[in-house]
Amino acid sequence: AKPAAAPSAAPAAADSMGIAQPFTSLQMAVSRNMEASLSVPEFRVSYTITTDAFDALYKRLKPKGVTMTGKLQHLISTHLNSRLSALQN
Repeated sequence: AKPAAAPSAAPAAADSMGIAQPFTSLQMAVSRNMEASLSVPEFRVSYTITTDAFDALYKRLKPKGVTMTGKLQHLISTHLNSRLSALQN
């Protein structure tokens, strides 16, 4: 992939009065990084899983204030940590 061409003029951002102002150096850096990220290839993988056991566990934990997001984060991090430990040994 070829690099993005440098802009010919500095982009502008509107101030609180709606008047265009040149980007600051920080805004320019963020803009360049955002544009560069558009050229990064991506791919997606998906498959169907059965979550009956997880759904039953969640039903038991929900009254205790456990969220689905929190439980999924916990389970995924635990699994990844165990896989990483196995690879390091």
